[in-house]
Amino acid sequence: MAIFDVIGPIMIGPSSSHTAGAARIGYFARKIYNKPFDFVEINLYNSFSETGKGHGTDIAILGGLLGFAPDDSRILRAYQYAAEQNLRFKINWKGIDEDLPENSAKITFYGKDNEFFVIGSSIGGGKVEIININNYPVKISGKHDALVVLAFDVPGIVAYIAGLIAKSGINIASMDVERDSSIGEALMVIKLDSEFPDRELNKMLKHENIKDVIKLKRLR
Repeated sequence: MAIFDVIGPIMIGPSSSHTAGAARIGYFARKIYNKPFDFVEINLYNSFSETGKGHGTDIAILGGLLGFAPDDSRILRAYQYAAEQNLRFKINWKGIDEDLPENSAKITFYGKDNEFFVIGSSIGGGKVEIININNYPVKISGKHDALVVLAFDVPGIVAYIAGLIAKSGINIASMDVERDSSIGEALMVIKLDSEFPDRELNKMLKHENIKDVIKLKRLR
């Protein structure tokens, strides 16, 4: 057990789960949906909904969406910064959902022609886990650098991606593939031992069967 696990994270707010964890979920969701959007909706569930107002969960998750780390004092003024940046948002205190873990949030980004959601859960000590991206079940904790790849589900695509990563000299810590046969797509979460180079990322994006690649840096 690391000292971080004993004393908890450096943070703004009273609760590692409801404040630091909420900020990280917001921050992570914004990194996953790294595109312009018109409006964002934040649904808070279970303990986040029941006790989150007293812990500042809404302020923290909004601060995370603005790019603030859990120890950033600007989180305390997240509503002010959101207004200054013309961030349009709505926060819903949704109550209990037995299908979701405690301390869960669903963050939905609305663009001109699409919507995209991320579901995350705070699991204690400021640690989080992203458990769903646009109806694909995932498990992303931020402990590793990672790639999230959306591709057409065709033979050889996984081997191509793994080969490109290998050629870059980076070890794959784990790779999880979720397939949706109804639309012929697959979502891959690839956890890496180090950061994937941008030049190789551009190569990957040029492949005809790869729809999108999200690069995630390890959370500090």
